[in-house]
Parts: sequence; structure tokens; C-alpha cells
Amino acid sequence: TSCRTESLSPNDLVRAASAPCLLFREEDAPSIREKVDAYPWARTNERRLLNRTRSRVADPVRIPDRGGQWPHWYACQSCGAQLVTESPTVHRCSACDLVNSGEPWDSVPLTRIHNRLSEDVRDLGVSYALTSERPFAEKAAKILLGYSEVYPRYEIRDHYLNTDSPWATKVSWGTLGESVWLIPVCIGYDLIRHAGVLTPAEHQTIREQLLRPAAKLILKHNIGIHNIQCWHDCAIGMAALMLRDPELLAFAVDGEVGIREQISRGVLADGFWHEGSWGYHFYGMTPILSWLIALRNCGLDLFEEIQEMFAAPLRAVRPDGGMPTFHDSDSAPLSTSSDKYEIALSAYGDARYALPIKDQPREGLNALLFGVAELPEDPDPESVTEHLESSGFIYSRQGKGQTYFAFDYGPHGGGHGHLDKLGFTLFARGKTQAPDPGSVAYGIPIHKQWFTQTVSHNTVVVDGHSQKPATGSLQFLVRSRGADVMQADAGEIYKGVRHIRSVVVTDDVVLLIDRLRSEKTHTYDWVYHNRGMLRTGFSRRSLKRPLEEAAGYEVIQDLRRGRP
Repeated sequence: TSCRTESLSPNDLVRAASAPCLLFREEDAPSIREKVDAYPWARTNERRLLNRTRSRVADPVRIPDRGGQWPHWYACQSCGAQLVTESPTVHRCSACDLVNSGEPWDSVPLTRIHNRLSEDVRDLGVSYALTSERPFAEKAAKILLGYSEVYPRYEIRDHYLNTDSPWATKVSWGTLGESVWLIPVCIGYDLIRHAGVLTPAEHQTIREQLLRPAAKLILKHNIGIHNIQCWHDCAIGMAALMLRDPELLAFAVDGEVGIREQISRGVLADGFWHEGSWGYHFYGMTPILSWLIALRNCGLDLFEEIQEMFAAPLRAVRPDGGMPTFHDSDSAPLSTSSDKYEIALSAYGDARYALPIKDQPREGLNALLFGVAELPEDPDPESVTEHLESSGFIYSRQGKGQTYFAFDYGPHGGGHGHLDKLGFTLFARGKTQAPDPGSVAYGIPIHKQWFTQTVSHNTVVVDGHSQKPATGSLQFLVRSRGADVMQADAGEIYKGVRHIRSVVVTDDVVLLIDRLRSEKTHTYDWVYHNRGMLRTGFSRRSLKRPLEEAAGYEVIQDLRRGRP
């Protein structure tokens, strides 16, 4: 099987795609039906899917008259909270009640509408493949033909309304959004293309007025080894299989930024995605999985090459099930990615991959189509200190794993990295004590003003300026059941300044020793964030002006100074 896999050419893959292949094959349907008939969770899952798609069959198809806009614009410019759509032109802040109107806000909800329509095409296709009920295929075909009619007329522009940038596309705000939209469109078309609901001319219209132009718009934007390029590869590759285009397919599989290169260079040896963010680890994994499933259905199985992507998060997860929020990420629990572990458990048979699934409702397409019928007995995970060496993260666990100290000394993380070398987070006594700020919508000023700046993290600031992007180095790590001891050098974060941080972690104490060396005099700010109320043994007075005028200091509120 391995030899056959390696020898498959784009033409071989195109030939294998003559039958449905992008999500599952015709021969997979009976086993899915057996699962539905035998297990209540699968039966409930299918019922939800069919109820939803039957309601879609009854709804009229309303395709927007223009493309959507960047979801990151959809936040309050004043306070940063999410906006609520009250009408096509009224977008109210959920926190401070400020109303935003006009562009780009008016077009952001259209992105949701376009994405829902593309997901409708996919879900209608799945419903047809599982039931053979013709109305599902007819409705999917109607949406596809509707888009084929309007797509040539849509304006090409990006999220800044530039018409000639590599980001510029039609349905969405850029090539990433266009890829997210195109993938379900291709899957749905794949599942109904043999249903007899489309004429040869209509097939040609869908392929040449919709799939090929969309794939070409995405193709012009080469973003290198990046989570976005993984979405590009998946969308271009799926379109290529539907278009029977070996050249497009070769780009998406074996090209210089094809899926093989994304896996080889983007997934580090410890399994963590190279951007150093758990949010983008899972976000990039989504199209990688989708594309690998399609390729596996065509005879090219690359699943062994991504197994460590599933293992790495299990080594980093907090005691409460959340993921650490370093760089552009949030603290979403690992269980929110349980749909991906449904695929992993099926592909590898490793009982560890049941951990994110257990105690969760087994919902969604991945569970229905790929989930094992019965979950294995979940293993008792060991609460041990873990070190992801390639990524430069240590996850120290003491006190039966309930004291958790996450330490960042490694690579910067590229465009989604923060200026936070030797920063840390602390979870203890059942809650996050010392948080990392994580991220907010990129379209509001506070993202760059605060969240990416050094002062928003638990580390040291020199002379009121944020660090330079850098890669630190670990000098030692000693692990034991009673205490972990570690020491790291921050690297070239400030010119002429060397920062070494030593840490001791026990079940009830975290000791930090920072040594800063320079031939010149500097002001060092030791920055620490902790939830709760600050109590000090000395008097403090309020300051009317910030300590510094930039680098995040300018947005700190209720600033006080005291002498211990």
C-alpha cells in the first residue's frame, strides 16, 4: 500500500475521483447506515442533519447581491466587544450599545450568509448520499446554479476594498474566506453530480463559471508555509478533482506550498503547528484533515504524517481542559476540537484520542461519518510535565497535575506571534491565576495596541519598549515529582540586553528569578498579571499619566505607584 501511495500521479488521482470522493465514498454509505441503525447517538445525529436539510429544501434560495467582508471588522471600535446585527445597516455593540453603520460592517453579515449557503450545499449532498432522496440533490443543484449565475458578476476586492491585491476575491473578503466557502461547495457538488439532477450544460456551467474561476482567484495568492495556505490547497485541490485538472491538483498536493510541504515544514517535530498558537494549530488542521480525507479516498494516504498533530495538544492541555492562550489564540477547551478527534480515533485507533470526545455530545458530520461506533475505555492520563522542544514550550504540572505552569521560550510564531519571550501562564487552585491575554478581533485597534505588546504578558519590559521578535533557548529543565526547575535565555529581544529567567514550580509555590545584564543603564519593568484584587503592605497613589506613551502602556487604566 505504501508503494502504491507514493507512486500515484495527479492523473491517477483524477481517475480515482470519477466517483464521489471528497468527503466519503459510495461504498462507505452502508457502514454509516449500520451505525445509524444500531446506535442512538448516531441516529440522533442523522435526524438532526435531515431535519435541518429538509427545512432548507423548503426555504427559498436567496443569494446575496455582493460578496461579504472580513469578520474581524465586526467588533466595536470603541470597546472591542462583538457587534449584534439588528438590521442590514444597524450593528449594535453588545457591551456599550454603540451603533456601527455603513461599510465594512454592513457587508460582514453577508459572509455568514454565503458560508451558510455553502454548508447547505454540502449538507444537502450528504443527506442525498445517505437517503437517495432526490429533493436534497435538487436543492443543492439550485444553489450551485444560482452561484454560477452571479459569481461572474461579483466585484473582485479584498477586505480593504483593493481590487488588485493578491487577497482579492469575490464571495468573501479574501482568498482565505473564499477557500472556506469553496470547500463545502465542492463537497456538495461531488455528492450530487451523479444524481441526475443536472444537465451536461449545467455541469459545465458550475465547473467553468464557479469552481474554476474561484480556484484561480485563490491560486494567485501564494502565502508560503501558513495555515491560510492549507485552506488554499484544500480548496484548489478539491476544485481540481471536480474539474479533472491534473495541473491544479499537482499544485495542491506536491507543489512548493502544496499539502506535503505544509505538513513537512509547517508541523514541527513535536507535532505543534509552527505558528505557536493552539487556535491556529486547530484552524490549520481543519483543511489539512479535509484534504487528506479526499486524497485518501482517491488512494493517497498521508494520515501517518500528521498523527503527532493530535498528540501534541494532549500534552499541553490545562487541568480544566482549556488550552493555553499564547500568541493569537483563545482559551477554548480541547473538547471544542472533539470533531477532529473523531477522525483521529477512527484513523489511528489510539484510545488517547477518545479523551477530548468523552463527556461530549457526539454531534456533527465528523462524528456521523467517521466516528467509531463505541468509544474505548478512556485511559487515565498521566499528569506529568511535558516539553515541546521544537516549539519551545514547557508545561509544568505539580500537585497531582493541579498546579500548571506554561512557559514560552521558543520561536516567535510569525505573523500570529506576540512579543512575549519568557512569558508564562499559571493555573492553580482550580482557576487561571496568571493569564496570557490571548487575542481579540484583528480589525480593532486594541489588538495591536495591547494584545501583541510585551507589557500585556508576564515577562520583562526594557525601557518601555516591546521586545523584538526572537527565538529563545532552553538552558536546562529538571523534572521531578516534587518540583520542576527550568532556565531559559530570551535571545535577541533587546539590543545589548541579555535576559535569563529561572523558574522553580512546586504544588504551591512558583519562584521566578530574572537576571538582566547590559553594559548600559536601563529601566526594567517586571510585569505580572494576576486575576483578583491586589493587596499590598505599602501605600499607593494614583498616577494621572501612563508610565509610557506607547507599547501598550497608554491603555492601562487605574494606574498606581507605591514604594515597598
